[in-house]
Amino acid sequence: MRITLRDYLSEKDPENIYLIVKDTGFFKEEEAVMAKELALSELSKPGEYLFFVAEYGDKSVGYACYGNIPCSLGGYELYWIAVIREFQHHGTGKILLAAVEKAVRELGGRKIFVGTSGTDKYTPTRAFYEKNAYMKCAVLEDYFDLGDDEVIYEKVLSVR
Repeated sequence: MRITLRDYLSEKDPENIYLIVKDTGFFKEEEAVMAKELALSELSKPGEYLFFVAEYGDKSVGYACYGNIPCSLGGYELYWIAVIREFQHHGTGKILLAAVEKAVRELGGRKIFVGTSGTDKYTPTRAFYEKNAYMKCAVLEDYFDLGDDEVIYEKVLSVR
């Protein structure tokens, strides 16, 4: 599969991002709506969020949204990374993650943080981060719901 990336949003992307998030089978409706709203926000007032969109031909198959952590010196957060089911387990997520890491390094970032659910459903997600050299740095118990912890990972990109 020949995946291409772009680092900007087009007018069609908010709806495509909504559909990508829905297709993963991992997120709730309100989360998909939130992902769409972040993209709409970025289109109307650029600069707060950064995006990569993965495409196969003219079809959007995944995306990543990340940004600088306010008031931190070189800390970035990966807010979203999602790939449609048909393109999962074929390296699309890894391509997106590598692009985010490269961009953060170029922006002078020193660390990337990412949070995900601690439920069994998200075991493959946590394994994905661990396989890509992210280290578990915190667990916030019952963060999303009772019995649904937030597991936070970090990756050190540079040491100052």
